[in-house]
Amino acid sequence: MGQETNTMYTFLVGGSISSLTYLVGGFDNLILALAIFMITDFILGCMVGAKRGYEQSQREKKSGIKEEEVEGLNSHRAFLGLMKKTAMLLGVIIAVQLDSVAGNDSAFMRNAMIMFLLGVEGLSFVENMGHLGLKVPTFLTNVFAQLKNENDRKD
Repeated sequence: MGQETNTMYTFLVGGSISSLTYLVGGFDNLILALAIFMITDFILGCMVGAKRGYEQSQREKKSGIKEEEVEGLNSHRAFLGLMKKTAMLLGVIIAVQLDSVAGNDSAFMRNAMIMFLLGVEGLSFVENMGHLGLKVPTFLTNVFAQLKNENDRKD
């Protein structure tokens, strides 16, 4: 007896991945980097939230006074973060369509959009690392700042 395959599941997952890959202009190193940056930033954001919640609980334990504003992991903030990531992907999809309409075979607008988003995610990564108390090398901060500034000038 062989393994059974759920055809509907395979159709939906495979079709969704294929459609998304087509819409973002293909799967290459830029898209892979963007996906890794987005996932890493989301995980680090959750870690920062958890750290803040832990620190708040320790402060409240020491002082005995409950703080009004609750910090920590928050499903509402996580949802907003996921919406931000979705908006970024929509921006890439729009850039791909602009390249298509303009007859631009080099995917200039797509690549510029992805580079800009890599800069944004990189800056967020550096910021989250700082919130976690880690020192980030200056050269890394400078590279992300340059990426973001280059694309700001193109607009």
